[in-house]
Parts: sequence; structure tokens; C-alpha cells
Amino acid sequence: MLIRKKYNFAVLFVLVLYVGVFAGNAQTRRSNSLYSEPARLRLKGDYKTVKEEENAVLLREKFYPIGWSKDGKFAFYVEPVDEACGCYFAQLVIQDLRTDKILWEKSYDGKEEKEENLQTYWKQNRKEFSRRLAQYKIVAEKKFTLLDSPFSFQNDSFSLDLTQNLEFEDIFSVGNVNLRLISKANGAKTIYEEKYVSKDYSSLQSAEISGSLQSPFEPRAAIIMVEMHRGWEGPPNITRIRIIGASLKNQIK
Repeated sequence: MLIRKKYNFAVLFVLVLYVGVFAGNAQTRRSNSLYSEPARLRLKGDYKTVKEEENAVLLREKFYPIGWSKDGKFAFYVEPVDEACGCYFAQLVIQDLRTDKILWEKSYDGKEEKEENLQTYWKQNRKEFSRRLAQYKIVAEKKFTLLDSPFSFQNDSFSLDLTQNLEFEDIFSVGNVNLRLISKANGAKTIYEEKYVSKDYSSLQSAEISGSLQSPFEPRAAIIMVEMHRGWEGPPNITRIRIIGASLKNQIK
């Protein structure tokens, strides 16, 4: 009987050890998984970029969506405009679409005349980016479909109503921008509202909705607003991308 107990204990010990090692290896595999660099998603107007740049009218920020979490978070990467530096600029953002709060971001201002791009910068920071994306449980998507307004979800139809009332004091904007999501089933709700006063020194000139992305996990959308801002020294102007979250199931944002 004693020998049997010792044998059972030994077997149990080996099983516990095996499970622990297996779990540890699994955890290591998860923590060591690396995210690949994202692909650019062209937005409304991006195909005009070359002509706009040639005419010194507008320089456009580039947009690279990464993926979603199951609880309302969205990750994306942008390449802000290089106005005169000859530098590479980049920013990775993880945003909570329930509140539009930025949970984590990393911005980069490159060195003048240094040859850099998405591939070189992502390679240098891949471990840190992967750790942060995994921390917020972001699941990378291989392909994104840009939806124009109106768009459908389940048995409902949604449209976007953007109003902007802007005036200019000297070179700064004063006024407000308001965005409503209109559900055919549930009516309209305001999902974004911003007021600008003189002391804000805002360079915003205008805004447009460039499309929407839908979460694969829940009834939630990322609305892509492209803002046009005055250039640092005047024309050409530049664009900046703003992401606005919206629930597709109720009147709560």
C-alpha cells in the first residue's frame, strides 16, 4: 500500500510538473508572438496626393489600421506629414473606442536626412509594439474594408452627419465641429463634438469623413475623420487623422 501511494504521488508530481512546463511554454509563446508591420489603407482623397503635392496644395497623413480587441479597443499606425524636415514621422496608437481615450501611444520624430520608413522603424520597435498590442489584447486583421456612408449592420442602416461652423481670427479657427451617427432603427446620436476658441490657437481649416471600419468582434465602428490643418508656414496645408468610436447597438456612444 505504501509503495502504491508513493507511486501515485510520483505520477501526480510528474503530471503537475509537465502541466506547469507546458503552460509556461504556452505563455512564453504568447508573450513572444510578434506583430507584423501593418498595411496602408488608402482613404478618401489619398489618390489625389501626388497632384496635390505637385501643386503645393495639401500633404496627407497616411493611415495603417492594425486590429481590434474584443472589448472595444482599436490600434492603428499613422505617418504624419513631413513638411520640411526630410525626416520620417510615425505614431502608433491604441484607443478605447467606448470613450475615445488614448490608452497608449508612441510618437517618433526622425533625424534629418536619415533614411527611414515603416519597415525599418517597425523592425527596430517590433518587440515593444508587439508587447503593447498584446497587453491590450489586440487581434491583428489581415484586411480592412473601408465603408462609406451609409453603411449597414445586421438589420440596421447608418449614416453620418458632419457639421462644421468655423470662422478664422487671423490664422486660427473659431467655432465648432459636430458629428452625428444616424441609425434608421434608433435615431441620431452625437458621437463627436469639439468647440474652438481663440486661446486654443487651432490650425483646423476643415474636416471630412473618410469612411468607417467595423469591429469583427462586437457592434462597434471606428469612424475616420480627416482634418485639414494650416501648414506650419502656410500652404501646403496638411491632414491629420482622427478616429471616433461609435456603438452600433444603442444610443450610448
